[in-house]
Parts: sequence; structure tokens; C-alpha cells
Amino acid sequence: LYQAQFDTSDLFFELSANLVRPNGFIAFIVPDSIFNHDKQRVRQLILKQFKIVLIARLGEKIFPNINRACIVLIAQRVEKIQPSHAVTCFRLTPHLRKQILSGQVGFQELEDTHSYKILQSRFSKNKDSLFNIDLRSEEEDLFNKFNTKSTIGDYLTSTRGVELSKSGKIVQCSQCESWMPLPTKEDFTCQHCKTKLSLQSVKTASIITPVKQKGAVPFIAGEHIHRYSAQSKLWLNASYEGINYKSANTYQSPKLLVRKTGVGISASIDVSNAWTNQVVYIFKPLPLAKKLPLELFLGILNSRALYYYLIKKHGEIEWRSHPYLTQKQIAELPFPSLAQLSKNQKSVEIISMHVGKIIAGQRQPTLKEDAWIEKEVARLFNLTREDYKLILSSFVGLEQLAPVRAVSNLTINDIFKS
Repeated sequence: LYQAQFDTSDLFFELSANLVRPNGFIAFIVPDSIFNHDKQRVRQLILKQFKIVLIARLGEKIFPNINRACIVLIAQRVEKIQPSHAVTCFRLTPHLRKQILSGQVGFQELEDTHSYKILQSRFSKNKDSLFNIDLRSEEEDLFNKFNTKSTIGDYLTSTRGVELSKSGKIVQCSQCESWMPLPTKEDFTCQHCKTKLSLQSVKTASIITPVKQKGAVPFIAGEHIHRYSAQSKLWLNASYEGINYKSANTYQSPKLLVRKTGVGISASIDVSNAWTNQVVYIFKPLPLAKKLPLELFLGILNSRALYYYLIKKHGEIEWRSHPYLTQKQIAELPFPSLAQLSKNQKSVEIISMHVGKIIAGQRQPTLKEDAWIEKEVARLFNLTREDYKLILSSFVGLEQLAPVRAVSNLTINDIFKS
């Protein structure tokens, strides 16, 4: 594990695998980064050498002055793990965590009343050996309906915008006169000529402004992207030598934009040729998707069905410090196969029509439009009313952030009577 990018806690797991005797136990309180998809190696080490007894995801601020989200993991070193072995799992929602911190209930009581069992063998079979503890056993049939063998990444390619913060602050090297983004440290090295510099001795500028200037291009920052909304409110001066603006073709519309930071999916379509920065993912069609409307992808991305899939696979149910989606997570979201799309061409047309009207009007969908879109997404994934009881109930109890509120305004009858 030391050879790759790692947390210190990863090395403790590796060390414990070497030190703990057969049938001995380990108990760790570690950062919840162990749930990240890039922690596959440490999860595989645990799954192969330990029988996991408990995984409890506690969240942030469970310990004084510690803002990092954490988990409790208890496991036993064994030679062989029985296929029938089930792991005790539970998760502290924001509401339950408040009860713990206020002393209303204890951990043991919550484990007794809110824990559930998941087969360890399921974690081993998961892609990247994910610990998807938010997906309960009774939801597996529903979750498996999303295994369409096709993903967003099969149809769309992605990139990011200019490597620049939304403040647009840049500095100029006094030696080579090239510009670069504002460094985070007082003393730094020029990205271009490697000259040692200090912030006090260099020229500064801000190339992102709320007022249009000569030669400026429209600019969309991550905070401007919401569900079905991405309106440019800033302007970018793209004339400073040394800044990696990327090709203008990168920003050519139409393009699908997804906000990197935040909880959940915030996505829209830009038709203004606006430029973006690195906290905005830009998606454009691959050859396989040339004949598919971009509006179809947006309607499916913004659906309650895919939000459900995301929270069950990755556990993104509340705000945490520096929350973000990765390009890989988005690319791996399920998407109907070409055969399924061809079979349900009417659904493709209905979704695309309604989304097109929403984007053209630069507005939020009406409840009726939202319900129409959701109903056709359900048809594409073969989801039933019973499935949506689970999907919509999964939003109850989540921290009521804007992306959650945006998908919590429809009932089952709204969707299936539309």
C-alpha cells in the first residue's frame, strides 16, 4: 500500500494483517476515505484476510475539534471466511448524530435499533470492492435493475475547464513574464521557468469579473450550476499568456455541465459557449451517442432514480468537508443500452422534449414536467411503483440540502399518474 497514494490509516490495516494472530481482532476508528473508490487495495486486503464484524459510518464532528468524517471497523483475522458471513452495519444520519452528541441515546442503543446485516461476500464481488453499506439487502433487486451493462462513460467523454479558482486571481513571473494561478504559499516557484518567487515581489491581476470587458468570454463557475440551471454570471479575460485556458473548442456548446463540488448531482446544459473552471465537468458525446439528444442524458442524470443509485453506491447522504463527485463516479453511472433506448424511443422523445423546453426557457421544471421526465426514466430502467417507494423513501431523513430538496417534491402518484 505504501507504493501508492495512501492515508496513514491504510498502513495500520496492512501492519495489522502482519501482526494479528489467527482469530485475533482489530478495531479501528479511521477516516471514511476508506469508502472512496480509489481505496480498492486496502478494502481488498481487509476482505481477504479478515472477517468483518462491524462497519459503522459515524460522519463528521463525532469527536471534539475533529471535522473529518470517520468510521468504526471491527474485524477478526481468519483463515477462511464463510460465504454466509454477514457484517453488522449501521450509519449515523445527521439526526441520529445529534441525538448521540446531546446524550439522548448511546451508541449501543443505536446499534441495537438501527443496524442491519450485509453479506461480506457482496463487498468482495462489488466493482472496486466497494463497502456500499447504504444498500440494504432488501434493496438489491431494485439496485440490480440499474445493471444495464451501459454507463454514462460509454456515451460521453469528459474534461474540466481552466485550472483557475472562481476569484480569477493570477500572478506574473518577474523573470519570464508568464502568468499563472495565484499560489497558495507566500514563496513559490514559477510554473514556466522555475524561478523562485515571492508573492510580495510579483504583479497580480484578476481575470474573472462580474462586468463584461473587451474581449472577455462568458464564464460559469461551479456555484452557478444547479439542477437544470447553468447561467453565466461572470466574464473571463482569456488573453493572459501562460494560463492554461484549454482550447476554445472545449467550451463550444451545446455541452453538458456537472458541478464537481457539493453533495448529489447538479447538472445542466450550456448553450452560450461559456467557459468554465476546474470544478465543472464538461461532457460531450462520443461517436456512439452522436444521434442521441444531449437533453436525454440530462434528464436521466437529474432523475431521482440516478440520485438513488448514487447515494446507495457511494453513501453521499449529507454535507461533509470538501464534498465532491469524481469524473469516474459520473462516468460509471448507469445508462440504458442502445437496445433499450431503441425499444423505448417514445420515452427518449418525451424526456428530450421536456428537458429541451426547460433549458430553452432557462427555468426550473414544473412539477408536471418533472413527473413526466421521471416516469419515462422509470420506463427506461424498468422501474415500478414499488421500486419508487424505496427510491423516494431513501430521501427521507437525508440532510435537506438543495440537491435533496430538488428531488423530494414529487410523490409516487405524481410520477405514475403523469
